[in-house]
Amino acid sequence: MSTYFAQEEHEADEKLIDKRPQDISQFQSYHLLDEAIEELGVGRYQRIVFWLSIATLFLNTSELSLTPLLFVEFTTEWHVSATKLALVGSLAHLGNLAGGIFFGWFSDTYGRVRGIMPTLFASIVIGFASSFAHDVICFSLFRMFLAFFIQGLHIMTNILLVESVPTSSQASMVVQSSVAVSISHAMMVLLAWLLFPTMGWRFVLQMVAVFSIPVFFLAMHVTESPRYYIMKGDGAHAEECIRFIAKKNGKKSPAYFCSENLVRTRQESRCRCFRSKDLLTLLPIGLVWMTLSIGSGLLGFLPMELKRFLGGTETAYIVALVLALSNFIATGLNLYCIRSFRRITMIQSTLLISAGLVLLLGVIGRHTVAIFVVVFVMHMFCGLTSGTLYVYISEVSPTRIRASSTAFVLCFSKLGGIIGPFIAAVGYSNLSVFWFCFTFSMIYLAAAIFGCLLTVDPFVSKTLVEDDDLPQVLPLCTEEYDI
Repeated sequence: MSTYFAQEEHEADEKLIDKRPQDISQFQSYHLLDEAIEELGVGRYQRIVFWLSIATLFLNTSELSLTPLLFVEFTTEWHVSATKLALVGSLAHLGNLAGGIFFGWFSDTYGRVRGIMPTLFASIVIGFASSFAHDVICFSLFRMFLAFFIQGLHIMTNILLVESVPTSSQASMVVQSSVAVSISHAMMVLLAWLLFPTMGWRFVLQMVAVFSIPVFFLAMHVTESPRYYIMKGDGAHAEECIRFIAKKNGKKSPAYFCSENLVRTRQESRCRCFRSKDLLTLLPIGLVWMTLSIGSGLLGFLPMELKRFLGGTETAYIVALVLALSNFIATGLNLYCIRSFRRITMIQSTLLISAGLVLLLGVIGRHTVAIFVVVFVMHMFCGLTSGTLYVYISEVSPTRIRASSTAFVLCFSKLGGIIGPFIAAVGYSNLSVFWFCFTFSMIYLAAAIFGCLLTVDPFVSKTLVEDDDLPQVLPLCTEEYDI
């Protein structure tokens, strides 16, 4: 009799064990993952992903920071108009826009890691090939395709970084990775200053492409994001990823993070689109980033504009170097501010200050030192804004659409990047310095106004936002199903 009751009790326990995982929600699994990653800490694996993110951001920024200096070279070599020069920046942003859409979808559908190697290879090959362009139209087309793959590479590595580090370190590590922007910007200005006159701009572009080859070795040592597998309802692979990370960090994988304790099914919208609560969060960010990018069109023509205004053969290089050095200060300040101030407050205040500084640039006259100081501080605050936006978009997007959300918002940014150079080109050709700066000051002011529409602030929760954290509104797609 006792054997019978013992067997019956054992069968009841087995039923309970079989039933328990079905009751675990995706949201609970994410929090279990957060606990596991927090326990593993920032170790060797996180440092590999961190340096991979820095390397890809370095590649991205190197291409962008050379563009204003190439304008000077193209004007001399090909005698092109300001409108054709604007085509270089606009087509590059068009490539970024297309790459963001495609690789955002690809990353959420097939994973964060699968596309890293192909996009890295394509970026190196196309970057090298662009050095053989014979006119500005050919060069613009090369840069458009290059921007397509670089944008995808940047999105995938940035999302992988955000999802691979403890929540307590996410914001600071994203900001620290932006030091690559400062280093690459300064390095490209110095290389251009030293090598453009002797070796030529083509040699510098080839150098940048060759420098990117070692990034392959970093990409070989990363695994898929376990957060992606939880989103897919694949607890077994999520467990494997955590074991891989634990081994890299020289630690034991947490026993509680196993497939039996993770969700087995994925809940997803039937029409596979952004829900209205997603759009309520993302559209204001997109509008802020679009107007900020339009305003950044000023930076592409600023070296040429101040060279014309102040004179001097090396003015363009000095202005570009001042812009590059201001990024270092911006990164350092952002490390403090990201821990101390709300994200929305940071975005709104830095945009307002940038608007005032751009206007000041137009009224201080031909005082060289004052101009360089204002340019330095203005670009520093622009860096604070963009750095905060990169952290913010990663934090407020649920895992279900994190890569797609980043791509969606960056599409607005690249749309602004397409428009901005043409506004700057028209201003450069037709306006005085004051009206040129006044126009862009109003654009920055518009960005600050759009910043007032931001609502979700993850600074309070100190963790990544998931669906249950977003404001509840009537959704565009309400039907849910298991796949």
